Amino acid sequence: MIKKILDWILGKSDNQAQPKELTADQADQLNKEMSEHLPKQEPSKGKETTDQVNPVTVKAKYKRADLEKMTKKVLAELAAKHQLEVKSRATKSELISLLVKV
Repeated sequence: MIKKILDWILGKSDNQAQPKELTADQADQLNKEMSEHLPKQEPSKGKETTDQVNPVTVKAKYKRADLEKMTKKVLAELAAKHQLEVKSRATKSELISLLVKV
């Protein structure tokens, strides 16, 4: 049955004028056969759809108040740890501004 449908879709014919219309029973049988060959879909784990996506909140690793207590040398080491490009002449406030965003 599937082979006949594929032949019809691809334009191959065995001297038939036009394919017959399927009855409801034939359509159900065809759907059943096709579902056996399709990969199984896992049921969704929640009722979440693309319209109902929860916003993502990102918590900062460092608080500004904690960073202000540190020395410039320690802040430069933290920036290097996070692979941030910082000039050696950067001020302490510039380093803090960069590290708050991490």
